[in-house]
Amino acid sequence: MILHMDFETRSDVDLFVEGLHNYARGVHTDLLMMAYAFDDGPVNLWLPHQDCPPDVYHHIANEGTVWAHNAPFEIEMTNQVAAIQYGFPYLYPDQCVCTMAMAYAMGLPGSLENCAAALGISERKDLEGSRLMKQMSKPREILEDGTIIWWDEPKKMRRLAQYCVQDIVVERMVGHRMVKLSSYEKQVWLIDQKINSRGMCVDVEAAKKAINLCEFEKERLNLEMRRITNNEVATCTATQQIKNYLNMFGVSAESIDKGSVIDLLKDPNIHPKVKEVLDLRSDSAKAAASKFEPMVLSAGTDNRIRGCFQYSAAGTRRWGGRRVQLHNLKRPTFKPSTIETIIKDVKGGMSAADVAVLYGPPLTILGDCTRAFLTAAPGHELICCDLNAIEARIVAWLAGEDGVLDAFRNGDDIYISQAMDIFGLKKEQIGKESYERLVGKVAILALGYGGGVGAFLTMAKGYNVQMAPAFDALWKRANDYQRELVERNFKQNGSKHEISREEFIASDLTKLFWRAANPAIVDYWNEVEQAVINAVNYAGVAVSAGPKERQVVFLKKGSFLWAKLPSNGVICYPYPEIKPTKTPWGEEKNLLTYMAVDGQSQKWQRYSTYGGSLVENLTQSLARDVLADAMLNLEKINYPVVLHVHDEIACELPLNKGSIDTMKEVMSKSPSWGKDLPLAASGWKGFRYRK
Repeated sequence: MILHMDFETRSDVDLFVEGLHNYARGVHTDLLMMAYAFDDGPVNLWLPHQDCPPDVYHHIANEGTVWAHNAPFEIEMTNQVAAIQYGFPYLYPDQCVCTMAMAYAMGLPGSLENCAAALGISERKDLEGSRLMKQMSKPREILEDGTIIWWDEPKKMRRLAQYCVQDIVVERMVGHRMVKLSSYEKQVWLIDQKINSRGMCVDVEAAKKAINLCEFEKERLNLEMRRITNNEVATCTATQQIKNYLNMFGVSAESIDKGSVIDLLKDPNIHPKVKEVLDLRSDSAKAAASKFEPMVLSAGTDNRIRGCFQYSAAGTRRWGGRRVQLHNLKRPTFKPSTIETIIKDVKGGMSAADVAVLYGPPLTILGDCTRAFLTAAPGHELICCDLNAIEARIVAWLAGEDGVLDAFRNGDDIYISQAMDIFGLKKEQIGKESYERLVGKVAILALGYGGGVGAFLTMAKGYNVQMAPAFDALWKRANDYQRELVERNFKQNGSKHEISREEFIASDLTKLFWRAANPAIVDYWNEVEQAVINAVNYAGVAVSAGPKERQVVFLKKGSFLWAKLPSNGVICYPYPEIKPTKTPWGEEKNLLTYMAVDGQSQKWQRYSTYGGSLVENLTQSLARDVLADAMLNLEKINYPVVLHVHDEIACELPLNKGSIDTMKEVMSKSPSWGKDLPLAASGWKGFRYRK
């Protein structure tokens, strides 16, 4: 028997600002009502003046199965409010099924409203009731003496009850249309709940000081912007005013985002006024500094931030970031010892002016230190390890690129090997932290999924590397045919990128040489693309790709295309269709299209994909499974995970109670489904989080 349940609540704590942990423990947090139903039976309503319904009590107390959309909310509200104030039994995560997790795992929208629409079910979420719920969940007024006036008129409560009941109807129908998590994925989801509940410490005192410094510096930059432009531009974030000002100097800018500003500043003939405005824009747009406010607002009384990870939120089943967005923290340029000194100075009250004199632009400096505001608890330390070149290893393993796999098994640094090919240098001439190795890394990351010059240049910009210095070595290595090919490509496409001939050709030659050295991976792109097309065209027929012992199997069943990985993990592509599509490189061909949520607009829309991009999906999804295995195994040996980012895991242990070598050993162990997949990890330990 399944119990479907949904709470409506109210609080003076802002759920979206302070997080579920703080919300559930708020002094004034309370339940307004609960709708519930068993299996497909009638939907009932419980109100706070009533006893806990006996059938609900016994079902939960006997660890019966409970379904909810965003089950962590129902778990927290049951245990922190319903159990304490209204006599409900404790609700354990392992007895819960989260339909939101099911939706994310199938590539569907996470919200109940959008998920129902994407699945095309007849029942829909009550949108008018949703607006009422958002109103009633917050105080109507807070008087000077602290008394809270709520929106609890009988008419509104009756309307809210209709909304609550409808949520159960929709959640139940959505659940019927989706596939439950496998037993393994349920374990991963449970570990996710444990990590989210455990949280990670923040240096709140330092973060508060950083917020003050950031606000002071932003205001100073705005004043400077008004002075320079004679009040034509009010603030550094006034996008349209900045564009209009640039137009006065003959500069037409469609965008003034980070990349566009960098490109505009490269102009050697740039007007001094334009440069000043763009520099101010650049200095003020340091997104990393915006992490401090959510760190402070979402920290609990124990200075820990919780609920930072969303299970399977990405299409490749990777986790999504929530609250502080730990998945896109800025990579620091300072050494840990320098960062420690900077944070000590900030906590000591150093002014923005002094930070600028001693270290550099305050917003840039604070952004550089963002990771270090995450810490271990007092008396503890962080042990952090990351999987070395995990995507390069997995794509080579999937495709059967034996030369690359042997290099990994021999302990070779593949980024250094690639740098040797690009620059024509010997191994001993390239250091672990060298610029040349960074270029080699960019090449491997950019080219492994069918990327051409455009993809290479985009990634190179992100890592701030240039290819022109490698032109002579690459040109010398090229034969006449290759030289003719890249020259022709430059004439046809070079103007699109607004870069030098040497930069373009060096990138193009690197692509040609990489593809020649990795023929199995190149063939794998095409094999996967054709397998997907065949699977969609011949619904119900399983089509495989890759070497037999590590095949990926594609199957279209109903409205979904499934890709079963060697790990038994599954990627889902909703509503697949094969349509004539223009590729990123300008060719028109039949490709897979499918529905997905746009990461920026959050709209449910149709996307197209090709062989290289599909291989990227498979690789990243399999890398996620490697990481999930490692997290499960670390928890088994009492290494509590507090943070994970793509290929990296941080555990928090009492001082001198854990070892880097132990953690590396766990993370480097090849999985049961890929015993010949060579893995390696490197790590560090310390009080503050770093890279």
